[in-house]
Amino acid sequence: MESMNFDQLVNDPTRVTSNSATLIDHVFSNIPVNISNVTVPYYAISDHYPICITRKISSNHLKGPVHKMIAYRSMKHFNEKEFLEDLTDQPWFLIDIYDDPDDSVQLFLDLFQNVLNKHAPQRKRRVKRMNQPSWINPDILQAIKIRDHFHKKKDSMNYKIWRKNVKDLITESKKHFYNNTISLNKRNTKDLWNSLHDLTGFKTQMHTNYIDDENGNPITDPSISANVLNDHFCSIFQTVQPDNQLDNDRNESIILSDSIEEKLQNISDFAIPTVSLSFVESQLQSLVLVSLQALMV
Repeated sequence: MESMNFDQLVNDPTRVTSNSATLIDHVFSNIPVNISNVTVPYYAISDHYPICITRKISSNHLKGPVHKMIAYRSMKHFNEKEFLEDLTDQPWFLIDIYDDPDDSVQLFLDLFQNVLNKHAPQRKRRVKRMNQPSWINPDILQAIKIRDHFHKKKDSMNYKIWRKNVKDLITESKKHFYNNTISLNKRNTKDLWNSLHDLTGFKTQMHTNYIDDENGNPITDPSISANVLNDHFCSIFQTVQPDNQLDNDRNESIILSDSIEEKLQNISDFAIPTVSLSFVESQLQSLVLVSLQALMV
């Protein structure tokens, strides 16, 4: 595996007995940076512990002004005791009657899935964003739930109290989050500026997987989108072509030089003044001071 540039990522023993502990189950990857976490939970139904990995993947949902749907398991009525009792009552002995291990695994998954769907059924919900902000914590979510409860009951007094509690919790959580982010990333300028941009609300980047046609309707066919973009840039290029009276056989470099000279002939010269190290330090210190003052507002 090493000769093929694969790395083994598991470090904890996966089979433990009273006399030995052996790392016998492996996870290999030729791009280990894409694996953010590898754990070995110490519980299993066999003499081998399972291996859990977290892989980094890019989001593949449609981006743009469209609603997003997520699938999740509802834990509202989940009862751990009843869940474990139903698991115990399943006919697990049937797994051993199959000679093909694939059939045994499929039966295990079916039995477990049926119990899981009974106690934690799958639900779908429309959401505003796929990922919650990093400063969201359980206290804020619980306060939002209580606030919405009083709002539905039309209890205006308690609703206003909990609405204020939600705002205070969010403000406090944001302050601690960004203070910690700035403190931890003093030597990581990229993460520091990303956090400051997020704090100021000046992030205006928008990504989309489609463009609109001339009537404002989204074009979802990639081939049609490519042709529309090609026609657009071709039309722009045609607007900077030389006049008809010019010789069409002129060299492209001459045309480019003439165009540059025409655009720059009315622009005065400029010079960049010398910048001292002390000036740069003072400007950076003022930026950090402004950011900290914004956090305290």
